[in-house]
Amino acid sequence: MAMAAAAVIGRRRGFSSNLYSHKDEEEEGPNKCWIFVLFCAGSTLLFTGLWYAYISFDDVRLQAIKPYNDAITAWENVYRKKLAETSFQWRLLSPQQKQVTVPCSDAQAPNCTKSEMQYVDVDPSSAEAAAVPWQAMQIDTTPDPLAADQSMRGIKNYTALKPVAVGILPKVIQGHIDHATGQWIGSKFKLQVRSSYEGTTSVINIEPMDIMKYVAVSANAKMCRIHYGGLTVNGQCYERVAVAGVCMMIEDSSAGWQPPPAGSRGCFGSPSEVLLGKSCPGSHARLTSDDATCDFSLANLTLRSRHDPHEVALSLTSGSLNFGLTPHENWVQGIVMLVIGCVLLLPVIPSCCLYLHRKRSAYDRRMRDDDFLERLRANRYSPATRSANYLVVEGRQEESEGAHVINIPTLNEEESGKSRTRARAKDAMHAEEVEVVDLRGPAREPEGHDYPRE
Repeated sequence: MAMAAAAVIGRRRGFSSNLYSHKDEEEEGPNKCWIFVLFCAGSTLLFTGLWYAYISFDDVRLQAIKPYNDAITAWENVYRKKLAETSFQWRLLSPQQKQVTVPCSDAQAPNCTKSEMQYVDVDPSSAEAAAVPWQAMQIDTTPDPLAADQSMRGIKNYTALKPVAVGILPKVIQGHIDHATGQWIGSKFKLQVRSSYEGTTSVINIEPMDIMKYVAVSANAKMCRIHYGGLTVNGQCYERVAVAGVCMMIEDSSAGWQPPPAGSRGCFGSPSEVLLGKSCPGSHARLTSDDATCDFSLANLTLRSRHDPHEVALSLTSGSLNFGLTPHENWVQGIVMLVIGCVLLLPVIPSCCLYLHRKRSAYDRRMRDDDFLERLRANRYSPATRSANYLVVEGRQEESEGAHVINIPTLNEEESGKSRTRARAKDAMHAEEVEVVDLRGPAREPEGHDYPRE
């Protein structure tokens, strides 16, 4: 009953009877959460902004673009001129389209034959292969840009040059993928490139091409079904790929233009010059059939010099084509992050000061109380196991605190009187505000306070 009275007293005045507790966590919890989030975000932006502002005093980007600018200078003065003066030709060596005799369909008479055009493999060393005509390659000067967000400040420009052959494969190709092995069933296409420069002629053999095949991918059953159409063989997920084109790196040597003797032959760091794609050439639609239903005449052959600035940029930037930010860009980003970080930290400082002030005030109140240990035990008092007749209550309101029990509720009026005497001696200025409340009799509360009774 005593503790119930003390609790109701505090609730009626809007205060807690436990001086050791702060405000309800339901009120402060969200505030503390937001303060923590603002502190983390603001601190991260602040330190990141300081780092960007610090590195803006040193132009690290200049060291990265220097080899690229040197490569552009060498390209414009030496390598591009020699590549432009070289004559490049290409040809599809094998298979060749021929008139062949094939059996008739089952519906026709037995021993029936008919003629039709098919692609037949040709021996590269045969007279038939030597008779295949050469076709001139075109010169492509389309520039190869760097990354879209790359500032061109301090970076030189150059004129691109690439020999290109268009339509290197037939439009319709006979063949399909063997589902059991994932390999191409049909003719392998073989291309040749011939270069002529100042009386030196060289021939480059392109790697024989499988038009389509399966490529193993790492995916579970669900991902295989969603992203790869559920193409599985013996529990392994596969993806269909088709020839998208050919791109080969070449360099000048004593024997003429040849692929690099060591390293990758393909462009963009690819080990193979044959480019494979997840869709048909010139299309974005994913391959859905094992049959060669694409228009392969859209596949092209491209030759790139090993000294091409675009290839040099890919090597220097690990494929990103971005040399980094300029000092001015680093400075601007640093200032923006500093400003945003300071704005986010503005609510944190006064909130921390207010929290420390409240905590210090609560500590001072506890230190001014002579029976604070008894009050702690009183707050844990269970009216179900003990009843009380008297309470010693401090009615003074100080710093958002209302009336509260300052001793253990007792059955004896003399013990409560002793507690009141000690409280009055401790704080003589407010001695009259410390009263003994008799819960059995009529109300004798100080003016402005209401102590409920059963």
